[in-house]
Amino acid sequence: MNAVYVVSASDQGELRELLPLRVDGIDPQKIYGGPTQKFQNIIEVADLVEAKNITFYGDSVQDAKAAIQAGVTFIGLYKYSADPDSLKYFCKQNNLLIFKSYNQYKIFFFLKIG
Repeated sequence: MNAVYVVSASDQGELRELLPLRVDGIDPQKIYGGPTQKFQNIIEVADLVEAKNITFYGDSVQDAKAAIQAGVTFIGLYKYSADPDSLKYFCKQNNLLIFKSYNQYKIFFFLKIG
């Protein structure tokens, strides 16, 4: 089973308090944020779950750079990005997958394996 972790630049304490109220089933202990740098939190999650292959979904160039720095797979999702054009450009320049939304990615993945 895949585990879902949240890694954000926002304050970890605030995220752990507020996010579970808005997203059903999210474990506050699986939410990581500031002041720790995003790439360090990604590495911590990867070490914690002892996964060989993890994927980080993000909506910013900073997310992509953090994933690259942490050595994990990145998939861009631009639907809610504050700067979708920069994200699309960065992903294209760095041969990273990018989709409008997670739902679009799921359709792509299904068709690819189907």
